[in-house]
Amino acid sequence: MSPQSYDIVAYQEQDHEAVCKLLVESFKAKFQALVALEDQDIQRLLMQVWVQNANSISMKQFVAKENEDVVGVLSLKWKAPSSSLPIANLISLAPLIKQFGCFNVFKFLTGMHALEYKPAIDECYIDHLAIRSSHRN
Repeated sequence: MSPQSYDIVAYQEQDHEAVCKLLVESFKAKFQALVALEDQDIQRLLMQVWVQNANSISMKQFVAKENEDVVGVLSLKWKAPSSSLPIANLISLAPLIKQFGCFNVFKFLTGMHALEYKPAIDECYIDHLAIRSSHRN
């Protein structure tokens, strides 16, 4: 494979499922330390609780694609201007608890919140970087 066969593009909503799958593959041990779920269930839970806004003013996510297939993801964060208010991501907990169990949902959400980092002014932070295992090295 040559480097010319890859495209690096801004994250779009249609990339959400592929990015979540890639994150679960790349950070499998961290997710499994939080919850007692199979990889597919972790991916489904992540897809429902991790809402990404492609038009965010304090975050930008990029995906690397090979023939329209997501093989990598990079997310950058910085401090939003003080005049902007964050958009709240409202999650309906009842269906998640019914599907994944109360303990798993609350442990997962607590773990995700604990990993959240708020960059300082003039700081850019790499929130995550993940590459499909078949494309590493």
